[in-house]
Amino acid sequence: MNKTKKVSRKIIAFVLTLIMILSIVPMSSSAADAIKKGLTADKEVNFAVMSDMHYYPASLTGNYNEAFMESTKTALAREPYQSVGILESALAGIAEHAKKNGMKYLILSGDLTSNGEYEAHRQLAARLEKFEKDTGIQVIAINGNHDINKANGTTYENGKAEPTKRTTPEDFLEIYKNLGYDLAYHRYTPSKGKANMLSYSVRADGYRFIVMDTGKYSSDVTEKGKDLAETAGCLTTEATNWVLGEIADAKAKGETVIGVSHHNFVPHFTGEYTIIRGFVIDGWEELTDKLVDAGMHFSFTGHIHDSDIAQTVTDDGETLTEICTDSLTAFPNYFREVNATTDVNGKTTMKIESKDVDCVLPVTVNGETYATPYRIKSLGDSFFGEGGLSATALNMLEGLLGEYSEKFAKDGMVATLKGMGLDIEGKISGFFGDGLKIGDTELFTTKNLMGFIEDLLNQVYENYLTDPDATAKYLVNSINKLLNVQVSELPNTRFIDEYGFGDRSKPGTFEDLLECIIVYKYEGKLHMKDDPFMMDAIDQLNNGDTVFDIFDALIDIVSNDLLQDKLLKDLDLNLGAFFPKGTTLECVGKILAVTMMVIFLGDTSYLNVSNKILEAANKLGVVDFKSLWGIAEYYMGEYLTDTQLEGVGQTLANVACEFAYDDNYIEDVNTTVIYDGKVTPVATRENYRLPTIVSTTLGADQSSRNVSWYTKTSVKGTDIEIVPYSDNPVFTGKSMVPYGVKVNVKTERTERQFPGVDLGVIGIMNYKFPMNRHIAEVSGLEAGKKYLYRVGDASRNWWSDIGTFKMADGSDETSFIHVCDPQSQSEQQYETFSKVIETAYKMYDSDFIINTGDNVDHGDNFRQWQWLFNTASETLMNTTMMSASGNHEGMGSYAIEKNYYYSNVPEQDTESGIYFSFDYNNIHVAVLNTENLNDDKSLSDDQVDWLIDDMQSSDADWKFVAFHKAIYSNGSHYKDKDVCKIRDELCKLMPQLGIDMVFQGHDHVYLRTDAMIDNKVESVTTSTAEFNGKEYTVKVNPVGTVYEISGCSGVKIYNQKDESLTDKYFPRAEVIKNVTASMFSGISIVGDTLYFDAYTVDTENGKTENIDSFAIKKDLSVKKGTGVNPSIDWMKIFSQVIAVVLPLIKSIISWVFDFISSKMW
Repeated sequence: MNKTKKVSRKIIAFVLTLIMILSIVPMSSSAADAIKKGLTADKEVNFAVMSDMHYYPASLTGNYNEAFMESTKTALAREPYQSVGILESALAGIAEHAKKNGMKYLILSGDLTSNGEYEAHRQLAARLEKFEKDTGIQVIAINGNHDINKANGTTYENGKAEPTKRTTPEDFLEIYKNLGYDLAYHRYTPSKGKANMLSYSVRADGYRFIVMDTGKYSSDVTEKGKDLAETAGCLTTEATNWVLGEIADAKAKGETVIGVSHHNFVPHFTGEYTIIRGFVIDGWEELTDKLVDAGMHFSFTGHIHDSDIAQTVTDDGETLTEICTDSLTAFPNYFREVNATTDVNGKTTMKIESKDVDCVLPVTVNGETYATPYRIKSLGDSFFGEGGLSATALNMLEGLLGEYSEKFAKDGMVATLKGMGLDIEGKISGFFGDGLKIGDTELFTTKNLMGFIEDLLNQVYENYLTDPDATAKYLVNSINKLLNVQVSELPNTRFIDEYGFGDRSKPGTFEDLLECIIVYKYEGKLHMKDDPFMMDAIDQLNNGDTVFDIFDALIDIVSNDLLQDKLLKDLDLNLGAFFPKGTTLECVGKILAVTMMVIFLGDTSYLNVSNKILEAANKLGVVDFKSLWGIAEYYMGEYLTDTQLEGVGQTLANVACEFAYDDNYIEDVNTTVIYDGKVTPVATRENYRLPTIVSTTLGADQSSRNVSWYTKTSVKGTDIEIVPYSDNPVFTGKSMVPYGVKVNVKTERTERQFPGVDLGVIGIMNYKFPMNRHIAEVSGLEAGKKYLYRVGDASRNWWSDIGTFKMADGSDETSFIHVCDPQSQSEQQYETFSKVIETAYKMYDSDFIINTGDNVDHGDNFRQWQWLFNTASETLMNTTMMSASGNHEGMGSYAIEKNYYYSNVPEQDTESGIYFSFDYNNIHVAVLNTENLNDDKSLSDDQVDWLIDDMQSSDADWKFVAFHKAIYSNGSHYKDKDVCKIRDELCKLMPQLGIDMVFQGHDHVYLRTDAMIDNKVESVTTSTAEFNGKEYTVKVNPVGTVYEISGCSGVKIYNQKDESLTDKYFPRAEVIKNVTASMFSGISIVGDTLYFDAYTVDTENGKTENIDSFAIKKDLSVKKGTGVNPSIDWMKIFSQVIAVVLPLIKSIISWVFDFISSKMW
């Protein structure tokens, strides 16, 4: 009994001691969480991954007959001929390795078959079930975009390509019922529709595989609303909630989540979501963060045929590592083997190895066994072999042209194109409507247009598709001109020994560059930074050294090889085809055909007809060109500057880097990835966590400022912190403002876009994405004071740089800057604009900047707006920029409204731009929108009425107008119809309204007029004055208005026109300078005198050159302006009458024709 008491006391003492120790040394939170979740021991799972097998069984090839083998020519990045043998080798490798590493599962992440052929699925499933039986390894399969409801599934069993039975989602579920679905812990069943219906989850040794069907194959989610597969992928809201529920359930049971899908949740390179499209899941920008924050930290995907690993970090610091496995049946033909372990603290480690498909068993196809490693041969079969890309292009073109030649011969080009989704007649009918009819008699309708188009397409067929091989060879010979352009002095040597391409004896070419990009992109083993040739070639493109040669080659190909030597020369302009047999005016067609033959002496080719017409028009003085090529040369010389080509080179360099350079998790082939809890997310303007496009403008009155900026949608805070100006400011990190200052904030979700391939004015493959726009309206700021401010999300401590509010002091002294056309094509080029306004600001400490438009090359291009504001943010956040809308903003929709926030905007249609006005101290500025025009190309009536009222309502000492399209300029647009109309309109109105100066843009040249009244030079008294140590010629009390265009503040500097040409339209300007550098103008107002200076800027060293200066002195006690005289615009009235009467006349004629017809016939 005593012994028992002693033992009991010892136990109690031990327990008390343990409690005391635990109370002193607290348990780690991760360990505590682990115990709560049941993670009492380490766990481990081993599995293999194959993706994009594109299996095509021998039975569908018709015993590898000629038709099938011919089709393989066009199978880029796929190997249908070898697919069976490749699969056998891969399965053999996995089976052998499993004996040592204990692999229990084989993950198949979609695109199991070539194009969803039912028989291919059936045979593949049978082979995989045998593999399971032989090895004990369980297969977990999911579909890809090529597996369900695929339109182009094909069989060659009858010696030709024929459609074969396609696989429905129900078929897939039945065929693969023993290949993953038999292991399903949960399955997803949509409440309606079929989207994502094949998703399921599998519990495996403490892990939860959430296998997501991301395919778009049913009408409830496809873009075209059909039950036909599309490339892109999605998760519906309902399916997303199911996945979130699975993640929560797995976490509750202590299981580590591993996602499996075909489509990517993380972009593996920038071009994946901006260029090639449909490979990252729809809405990934928000969807992925949602899944990752819920607890999905690893995912295995395919689709892009790329051996790549990418990581993303959410705003909350959670990470997702996505392991993408390349196509089993395309170079480099890897499969992956994974060892995953998770310790009791929740730290998960994945050791990933990529294996050559023939690491155990060589690939054998149709009795032929290939040398190892198979990927060396596969590079040639998938992309390019001994003949390089030229041979690949020839193969593909011969295959494609041959295939469509047969289809066109059988069904005709119009019907074949319609079957391919291009319904030409439907599009024309939708645009043209009923055409021209009198009563029921058709004079010119869709039939007439289709007659012409069918004739043209028949000519194309006869000239180029009756011998497709000859056409293919001709095209490849032209393409070789581009491929042979030298892009580096260095030879391409890195892959000579392993893959056999490159040449140590000669400089690298454009073809070398493209071939290297392919290997770097898909293999994932080597890195571009270690390749001297690649780095030099990219550098040469970026610096503009090789883009001119590339451009010359392209011009030669397009202008000479394709247009002048072929299409325009071979094809005839058959106007008679507009009136084909069976149409009302068939006889007119015959007359036209004969007339054309007579006029053009039997040669009615497009080339001869166009050149003869231009020659005749040139002799009559109607046009300045004698040929089509002359027109092309003129416009290229006029608008295609060296800087634009340099911008194209930078775009090419960026695209090349996007594909070849991996900066998101470098080690892609054999590596170890770890999840060990949250990390600190990096916040930058580029990832939209920090404010981007911070735009500061003048507010509703002179005590106000507006600030707008953009962030990703997950950044909700619209905070601004304002403190009094100080050399050593103290910011609290909270949304705070000085006493008396008021802030009104709002946040709106919006959609922005930019082109994947950005060539400046032209962009292709637009990428659209959601963003938050934040707006802060600040009022109650004290006159004459300076404040420091920053904007952002206070809750996350994500702030912009610090800017300055410099408030008007109510005095008669003001300085401001005028800039024009900063538009550029790349971030590098926008650095020029940044340096120009930095220089200007240092010289003037400007109260604001007037920007007369063309901020960007295309108004919708979000990236260009980022480059504009972000590169120059150090200056722009310390002043305000008030911008007019240029024609390049007008190319987009609501471009100015989306990037500047203005107050006191009159009611108007703002899609093309905004007209508005503002005050600063003793000046008043009206900003017009020269994109907002009447039908006759004059400024819109409401805009002119507003301008008159606005200026007459202002009692400011100085009045200015700013707009984009220069009405007084020696640039290219001086005689454009809209420019002439606006000139006629404003040359009288500006003096009438007492406008002192007009600031213009558009033409990228420098010009300043004398004081002008009604398009005539005003005789003005002059004197001299000194200001800041410089002497000025002063115009004393001018009644007229001075017009100025400040060249270009960016890189696109154009050639000026000879003064003799503009003399026909307006008096010669007082100052015309042939400017070859970026520039700005500075204006200083001191009481009754305005001092104007124009400067060019050497952006290499910041030096400026004063190219023009003058001053205006006026009596402020006398109100300037001759007054607006009302006038009657008879032409406008006439146009309005015609618009009403003409339809009525047409109706009467139609009724008369119908009446007579009913009586006579």
